[in-house]
Amino acid sequence: MWAATGEANTLPAAVGSGFLVDVDHLFDYYNWYVRRDRRRMVLFLHAWELAGVAGLVYALAVREPWMLAVAISHFAHVAADQLFNHGYGHTYSLVARALLGFDVKRLHPHDTTHTYRHLLKNLPPFVRPILGRWFKSRV
Repeated sequence: MWAATGEANTLPAAVGSGFLVDVDHLFDYYNWYVRRDRRRMVLFLHAWELAGVAGLVYALAVREPWMLAVAISHFAHVAADQLFNHGYGHTYSLVARALLGFDVKRLHPHDTTHTYRHLLKNLPPFVRPILGRWFKSRV
């Protein structure tokens, strides 16, 4: 977006909505690994509805390049997750997840214990041994 528009403020907007959206995993990881309550999966920022709202805000109110970057980046993040995480049709809809009570077994009938392995794989190598033992003790 920065290259396309020449607007430097599109970079932090894209990073914020396309990358930092993953901060919502912390809520679920806290519930799953600290509280040991794996019944729910909220992921309140991983939602097609939010991408749609961002697109509408751009189209109807804030016609600025940074807002377009927010809308496109959020859409791209959710689309990539839906595709590469093999989510079900309702998995990335906040409304659908709410209607299902954020119930992990209804949202992801397959085993979700693989999540900690995925998380560990993406951590820096010097952190993996320390957190790996802790995660394994929590699953």
